[in-house]
Order: sequence, then structure tokens, then C-alpha cells
Amino acid sequence: MSIGTEVSAFEASVLVRCTGVCGGGRTRVLGGARVRTAAGGDATGTGAERAPAGFEPEFSRARAAHRLVELLGEAGRPAAVLSYTAGNRHRYDIHRVTAPSDTQELLRMAWRSGYGELCGQPTRPRTARQIRHALDLAASAWRAALLVSGPTRSDAPGLRVPDLETATALVRAGRMLDVPVRMTTRPGGQLVLVLPAGAPRVRLAEMTVMQASAAA
Repeated sequence: MSIGTEVSAFEASVLVRCTGVCGGGRTRVLGGARVRTAAGGDATGTGAERAPAGFEPEFSRARAAHRLVELLGEAGRPAAVLSYTAGNRHRYDIHRVTAPSDTQELLRMAWRSGYGELCGQPTRPRTARQIRHALDLAASAWRAALLVSGPTRSDAPGLRVPDLETATALVRAGRMLDVPVRMTTRPGGQLVLVLPAGAPRVRLAEMTVMQASAAA
């Protein structure tokens, strides 16, 4: 797997983890719905139970779903988006990404590798190329997190994350990008990353956009 493909697969893994299921969490975040695989069934938009055809993450935000399709394509996995409306009194849109069932294993491996790069302690000094790779991973992690569960207002205090591992990776990624991010909890044990106000926060958004443009 090339370095560019590794970054794409890692960003895809963060997108999926931020739905709140693949990362081990049970609470849905703002832009993520759920992840389903062929191992279990789920209800359709009309309430009918069916078995998923493969790997099926679902998002509340269309941009997150289409970004995942783009990233999976770069990693060599075909994927497509199916959008539908669910709910009874309160209607809402769901954007389901369908991909082969082996996609979950690809993203699991990409997550472990990227997490090790961001949070591990290197046994020897990193080369300039390794440092650039780590910065690319850091920017991709935040790009995914902000796309799925980022605040809808620029002055919102932070974003919700589904599990401790994802939160830890984002905190370390923030440090690599020179953006101080801290982790806290809300009632019910919900993990929240508190983003800095002012210039550092703007810089985080700018860096993730710049990294995406450079990778295009």
C-alpha cells in the first residue's frame, strides 16, 4: 500500500469510527449514523428488516458519505452512496455507503497503522519523510472528524467523539498540527474534544483544507 493510499484509508477509518459504532461507542454523533456489515441485519427506511449486502456505514451528512466513497476508491474499494429519508414525525436524511464486506478489515488495519504513527513512541528519530507522513495522517484525522461530527457553528465549544481511542488520536494529531485540543467528558460519559477559540481553531480548518488540496 502506497503512502497516499495509507492516508486515504486512515481518513476513511476515522470517518467510519466517528459514526459512533466502528470505534466501539454506542452513541451516535451529529453527522454519523451507524455502521452495518453482512454479519447482522437492520431495518430499512420503511421499517423492514434486511441483511446488509456488505459494509454499510451511514451518515447524516451527505458530504461525509461522498468523501468516504472517494477515499475508498483511492484505496481500491468500489463504493456508492444511497440516500433516503427515515423517521415518522421527525423526518431526517440518511446517506448510506455500500462497499464490499472486506472493507471493514482494510479500515481496521489502516486505523491500527495510523494510530501507531500518531500515538506511538518512535524508537529512533523520524526522517523528514516520516514527519511529513505523520502530519498528513494528523490532518486527515481532523478532516474526517470535522466532516462527520464537527460543530455546526464556528463558535461551538467542541465536537463529540465516540470512544477514547479516537479522542486520543485526535488530541495527538492536534498537537502535531500545533493546535491545543483538550479532552473532557459530559454527563453520561460522553467524550468531547474542546477546540481552541480564535486563530488556532481557524488554522486547524485551514490546514486540513490545504492538506486535502495538496493530496488531490
